[in-house]
Amino acid sequence: MILKTVFSCASIIQITTPLAANAGIDVSALRVEGTAKAQIQIIQPAAPTTNNNNPKNIELAGISYTPAAMILQMAEQTASMEGMMRASAIEMDKNVSKKDRIDAGSNGTGPGVVARTDLVKSVGVMVRNSQLASLSPAATMTLNGIPRFLLDSKETKSDMTQDEYLAVAGKYDAAREDLRRAFERMSPDEQQEGKVMIRSIRAKDEEQYQQQMRLMEAQQALSRKK
Repeated sequence: MILKTVFSCASIIQITTPLAANAGIDVSALRVEGTAKAQIQIIQPAAPTTNNNNPKNIELAGISYTPAAMILQMAEQTASMEGMMRASAIEMDKNVSKKDRIDAGSNGTGPGVVARTDLVKSVGVMVRNSQLASLSPAATMTLNGIPRFLLDSKETKSDMTQDEYLAVAGKYDAAREDLRRAFERMSPDEQQEGKVMIRSIRAKDEEQYQQQMRLMEAQQALSRKK
C-alpha cells in the first residue's frame, strides 16, 4: 500500500491507495497480466449519467459525485496509476523477470505487467467516465497524451520499457497538478463538500476491506483445523 496525499497543498485529504486502485473511477479497461480475474471484474464502472437532482453531479458506479469530489477521485486515481508505473520501472531496474513480475501481480505483492494496449484503452475510459473534459480540460489533454505517447512508439506490440513507464508516470503526475489547479478554482464550500464525500466513500471502502479480511482470516483458520 502507498500512502498518497491527494495534491500537495492545503492538506486536502490523505488516502491510502494500492498500486492497482479499485475505486469508483478506475482503469476499467486495464488488464494487469497475472491479476486475479475477480479483481478485473471489480473495476468495470458503468458509463456516467447526469444526476437528475443536481445537473452538475456525475453518476458513476452507483455513486453521485459532485464536481469537486470527482476531481479528488481522479487525483487519487492518477496517484495510484503513477505509483504502478514507478513500481514497474523499479522492478525493471532490478532486472526482475517478466514471469516473477506477473507472479507478484497475482499475489498482490507487485504491480504485475501492464499491457501497453490496455493502458492506452484505460485512459480513454478514465477520461470519458469521469467527464473530465468538463472539470479540467488541462488534465484531459495531459492524460490523452499518454495514448499518443505509447502509440508513437516503434514497438507498439512490445512490452513497455522502463523509460516508458517513467514517462507515463510523469504524465499522471502532471495531470494531478492540473487537477489541483482546477480544484483550487472552486469555492471553499464546493471544496469542502467534495472532501466530505470522498472521506465518506473511503470510510465505506475501508469497512468493506476489513470485513473481507476478517472473512479471509476465518476461512484460513477453518482450513488449518481440517
